[in-house]
Amino acid sequence: MTSRRLLRLMVVAAALSGCSSAPQISDTGYVGTWGRGNERVRSTIAIVKDGERYRFRWTAAVEDDSWKVKCGWDGNCQEFVNDDQVATYVIESLLDPESGRLHVKSTRTGSEKSPPLTNVDLDELVVEFGGKVLRSYVIQRNNDHYAPGEGSTRYFDKVSDDVDDPPPASKG
Repeated sequence: MTSRRLLRLMVVAAALSGCSSAPQISDTGYVGTWGRGNERVRSTIAIVKDGERYRFRWTAAVEDDSWKVKCGWDGNCQEFVNDDQVATYVIESLLDPESGRLHVKSTRTGSEKSPPLTNVDLDELVVEFGGKVLRSYVIQRNNDHYAPGEGSTRYFDKVSDDVDDPPPASKG
């Protein structure tokens, strides 16, 4: 093989090594990364299975980061407006034993910089369209209960079968 041809092969191999493939998207049930929004506001959900339970992490932000919510795998979240913390959330994910669907309970507590109300939402998540869409609909907002599909509904598209920065494995 001539040195010129070897050099061309090396250049092609180097160029190809920089290419990355699209993230895998398949029906993994709830597990994976889900997103909704546009260039101005984005909401992302990451879900992992940890033994018999699911762990849920939510992040949301507007384009200029003047409003954002950041959550850890432990379910503790902070909401910020212009870098001032205005609320905290506690998010729990529970598998409903009757329906087998994932329920996500979020409790938001405002601060002196926002209405100091405590809001409790309970959403039911349903994986649809061959694992490519996650439908989240409210079944409880504070003391108001809704039949499935009667409360507000949000749709998240699957971004990846994997999650960035997964939680450490549980010890029990």
